[in-house]
Amino acid sequence: MRTTLFPALALPLLSRALHIPRAGTPPLPPSLPLPSSTSDTDADDIPIFEPASLESEFSRMQDKYAGAEAFLSGTTRSDNFSWVAQVAQDLLGLRDVGTAAGAQGQGGAGWARVELTDHVVGGLDLSYYGVVGIGTPKQELRVNFDTGSADLWVPTTTSGSSSSCPTCFDPPSSSSFFPSSPAEPFAVQYGTGRAAGTLAADTVSLGALAVKAQDLGAVQERSDEFRKAPYEGMMGMAFEAVATSGKTPWFERLVQDGGVGAAAFSFHLTRKQKEGSELCIGCYNSKLFSGNMMFYPVQSKSYWTLAVSGLWVDSINTYTPTSGLLAAIDTGTTLIYLPRSIADAFFSKLPGAARADSFGPGYYSFPCTSKAVVSLSFGTAPSKQKLALFPRDFNLGRTGRGSSTCIAGILAAPQGFPKNLAIVGDEFLKSWYSVFDYGGSRIGFAKSVNNP
Repeated sequence: MRTTLFPALALPLLSRALHIPRAGTPPLPPSLPLPSSTSDTDADDIPIFEPASLESEFSRMQDKYAGAEAFLSGTTRSDNFSWVAQVAQDLLGLRDVGTAAGAQGQGGAGWARVELTDHVVGGLDLSYYGVVGIGTPKQELRVNFDTGSADLWVPTTTSGSSSSCPTCFDPPSSSSFFPSSPAEPFAVQYGTGRAAGTLAADTVSLGALAVKAQDLGAVQERSDEFRKAPYEGMMGMAFEAVATSGKTPWFERLVQDGGVGAAAFSFHLTRKQKEGSELCIGCYNSKLFSGNMMFYPVQSKSYWTLAVSGLWVDSINTYTPTSGLLAAIDTGTTLIYLPRSIADAFFSKLPGAARADSFGPGYYSFPCTSKAVVSLSFGTAPSKQKLALFPRDFNLGRTGRGSSTCIAGILAAPQGFPKNLAIVGDEFLKSWYSVFDYGGSRIGFAKSVNNP
């Protein structure tokens, strides 16, 4: 079984990605465009774009990555395969919950399966959230699992009346809760969204996986943006280096404590489907992807960053790899954001595309009837592995009723954003099942069952 799922690795690799065939499935071709669907491009099937649903994301992302340039400035961009053999062995510890033997319940020793809810607004999959347990006895709260940040915070009962937050965490009800002493302030800013309070520690668990005395922000103040969200708090899944609190994130603590069977987690994100998404800690689900799992080395242990080797319109690569672009793979961001100059170059090759500044800075339009296949490729070596966006995810909707022009799901990043950083969010991840391998410093992608 092991030799089939993880065969011997041969070097060099043309795309500098590791190809891991699943049992019984033929290798994927070098180019992986996802086929267009006629219903996705029919005039009657494309909604009107609602920019209001994305207004907060633009400013939130700007604050979220405000310190990114400092974290990424010393990044050494190279494909280091000296650890390939060891990493392949380490990943064998991942439990496959897609098999009869592996799918026993929602968790066990060394692994946990967390059901996620897709928050759909205006036809857009805005965010994905699930339940975390905090305290003794366990209190359940809903959090956004975010690979683009590294802090854990939840609102406490002192945040306001119980009617405004019926599932707020209640510190006095937990025997394992410890406030910081003296009180240490905690605050995070996401554009117009803000959460503030004090640092504390308590037992935090996902399924059967628990970390004792986990640092967290016990929030007493939340802006309206968070009060109106369908979840109460945030759980950052990035590296400690980017934690606003300076504290070790939950997953890193879990790894350090030896509480997980394999130091990796995986995501499956649905498309316009409230149920069916999941986060697997120490596991993956082979029923939710097909073909090869392709791995690319992480370039910086700050955000989950990969080197970008291509931004494609059909067979045209609009990006010059010598520009040194990094992509943060971010489950907490809805769309894809590129530096302005790179975005302009990309859309110059998409027939009929133009800036759409009337919708706000960063937007571009393109013909609704476009059949162009938009793809990304990763790794510092020239890559023929083009990972395509599903056409309906790239098309956010018509500019107006009866319009033949639509808004694109790739935007130019805000002014002042790092010139070497792209943000690749759920728009991409809905098409590609993802494995974030902490132990091997790499990210893997395989074609999601969401797509034909």
